[in-house]
Amino acid sequence: AGEKHGTSSVFGRSAALAVAAWRQRRGLPLDITCLPGVELLGRRERELCASSRLLPLHYLALKDMMMRDCERHGVVTRQEARTFFRLDPQRCVKMYELWTSLGWVTGPKPKSGAAAAAAA
Repeated sequence: AGEKHGTSSVFGRSAALAVAAWRQRRGLPLDITCLPGVELLGRRERELCASSRLLPLHYLALKDMMMRDCERHGVVTRQEARTFFRLDPQRCVKMYELWTSLGWVTGPKPKSGAAAAAAA
């Protein structure tokens, strides 16, 4: 009567196989070609969304948040970008690097040669 159920008996064998298949596929790029918002993305943004497995509308919301924060505070560092969203830090850094390379987000200015030598 008070029988405990293990994970395999509660979810069944098919669920366990589905999870195993998902784990194998999660490294593959996401097919975003028919997803809402994809038409609003540039080529590099599409590549980022597919490789990072981000939905286009989710990506656009994240981009909007980061650009608004940059507008308010001026500069956003790479470290701040890593923890800005509740996402894997690697995804955050990939987005940050794209946005700074396109000039949409302002990162810190590189140190000049004299300042870099003094800091070393």
